[in-house]
Amino acid sequence: MPAQYASSIDQLKRLLAHETLEDTAATLEVALKVIISLLAGLKNKSGILVVLQFEQGTSLFEKTAKDDLAIFWRFTSELSILIAKERSISGLVLVREARYDQQCVKDAAAAGTLLTLKGLNEEHILEYMANYLGIPEEAVPPPLRRFVSQVTMGNPLYIRETLDQLSEENVLKVKPGTSATLIGALEKIDISAWNHTAMVGGTVCNIESLDPIEAPKIGFFLQVFFGIVSKRVVGFGRAHEGR
Repeated sequence: MPAQYASSIDQLKRLLAHETLEDTAATLEVALKVIISLLAGLKNKSGILVVLQFEQGTSLFEKTAKDDLAIFWRFTSELSILIAKERSISGLVLVREARYDQQCVKDAAAAGTLLTLKGLNEEHILEYMANYLGIPEEAVPPPLRRFVSQVTMGNPLYIRETLDQLSEENVLKVKPGTSATLIGALEKIDISAWNHTAMVGGTVCNIESLDPIEAPKIGFFLQVFFGIVSKRVVGFGRAHEGR
């Protein structure tokens, strides 16, 4: 701990313990200065990779995360200035939505290092499913592959959740290293009941965070969508099964 900030140790400990502080903003500023000071002291001893990641769970709405995002970008902005000056320090920012008014985002775009993550394509979905289930790609049932591809839109987390749910509901039986078998009917699956998953729960939370006038309209669409999506996917799969 830099000597000039030694008197702030107790406050910083309380901040890390998520305790209520009299002046949280001031303590956060001190924390930022401490971090920058520590990094500056370490730069001559070793190469450093600073990773800044903002995690947003399914219970966090955009409105409630607004203040936290402001803090995140405040820290990111200051740390990116240090990183830009020091060759021995590199930075990586992981966030759901990049703010293009931030200098670090502008610099990344100019340098060609701003990456937008997208859903997997069908070929990679099959590979991901096979790896997750621990079976050869050719052992993945075609109806299962089509169902997962269209329901999850290639999101790796959603793919894992869907496969886990199918296994828990005894619709999918997996013999590690060998095969996967569909026992139940995919068209009978009630996807809307998976509200504990990020795939369904996250969507529902976004609906609930909308203004009262907007929520019923989209909520009705959500109910209809999750009520028929499995039937549409399986119906499509059966129609093309012989191809």
